[in-house]
Amino acid sequence: MSVTRSPTKAAGAPSLTSSQPDLSKCELPVIDNFVFTRKRKQPDADVEVKEAIAELRKDMMSFLYEFKSSQKAEFQQVRSDVTDVKNQLESIKVANNDIIRDHNQFRKDLSSLTDSLDFQSKEQDDLKFRMNIITTKTDKITSLESELTIVKRQLTTLQMEQNIREQREREVLSCSEREMRYAWAQIDLSLTGVIPLGRGGGKPTAPNLVGGSKGVMNECLMVDY
Repeated sequence: MSVTRSPTKAAGAPSLTSSQPDLSKCELPVIDNFVFTRKRKQPDADVEVKEAIAELRKDMMSFLYEFKSSQKAEFQQVRSDVTDVKNQLESIKVANNDIIRDHNQFRKDLSSLTDSLDFQSKEQDDLKFRMNIITTKTDKITSLESELTIVKRQLTTLQMEQNIREQREREVLSCSEREMRYAWAQIDLSLTGVIPLGRGGGKPTAPNLVGGSKGVMNECLMVDY
């Protein structure tokens, strides 16, 4: 810092102190524009700068160490998380493979079950078709049995009628034979001259062949009915 000297005393100004000399009266030449300066002892600027740089470096190193430690911890955490994710992905991959295998097995089982159901459905349809055929045949058999029963009844009736007709024919033939025998007997009697007595012991009459034959026929008709 520059320090200026004391101002010169004006001419005619009273003296402030008796002990202070009047420098204006000195014989030494005075240069008005000349200023005397002296340096105050200042601290070394380089030392301050070095100290500031050292402090800044210390702060930066501390910050870098803390940042490095933090980044290292975070990196370790990230690596741990990545490892966990990889393990989870492996587990998911294994589980996915198991699911795919189970799904494929399920599809195979479902396909087999579908084939089995189709086969059973076809078998059921075939069974229904056969049952319908059996039912139709059973109905036909039942109808034929009914018709056979009716035919048997009709046959029985026809047989009975046939038997009755044959019995009538036999009776008619028997009556015809009796009539013929009676007629021949009458003829034989007429030829031999044996004439039966009339009714009531009267006169003998000629044989009534027609009347005798009519009586036999009446007997046959009575037997027939």
